[in-house]
Amino acid sequence: MTTSWRQSAPAQDAMPTTRGLNFFLDDPNFQFLCESVMGAELYERARPHLVALGEIAGGELDELAALADRNPPVLRAFDERGRRVDEIVRHPAYRRMEEIAFSRFGLAAMAHRAGILGFPERAPQVVKYALSYVFAQSEFGLLCPVNMTDSCARMLGAYGSEELKQRYLARLTATDMDQL
Repeated sequence: MTTSWRQSAPAQDAMPTTRGLNFFLDDPNFQFLCESVMGAELYERARPHLVALGEIAGGELDELAALADRNPPVLRAFDERGRRVDEIVRHPAYRRMEEIAFSRFGLAAMAHRAGILGFPERAPQVVKYALSYVFAQSEFGLLCPVNMTDSCARMLGAYGSEELKQRYLARLTATDMDQL
């Protein structure tokens, strides 16, 4: 009797998935680490946001990332009249992921301005990094522009002239996508 590979291959619906998990709540070791590093008071302030992002990361963000990966950015060099535009066209799924990172959770802004996610002061870096870790479980690629925006704002704030700070800092740390 001959056994074909098709008979021994697992059924498609039997393949494991993480879709639908809360990537924060389903990681007790990370929860323990966050509480240990942040301390009880800061952890209690950050936890609702970590839980919310964990749910999004295991659901909407995971779906958006898969869709964006199948539809990579495209260079639109010319407009319909042949004029040079050099525009990067991103899929709506990528744009929605940007909204989640930059606007909903303020990942590039939270360490630079007060009021992000309800923190009356600038959020501590450890909160930003914990949220970034959860976000990365579904979409790692977008964290490059998020972290480069954050780093650019940090360097500009520390070493930039007043003119450059006035010109760019507010827009680098904006959570409004039209201002970012």
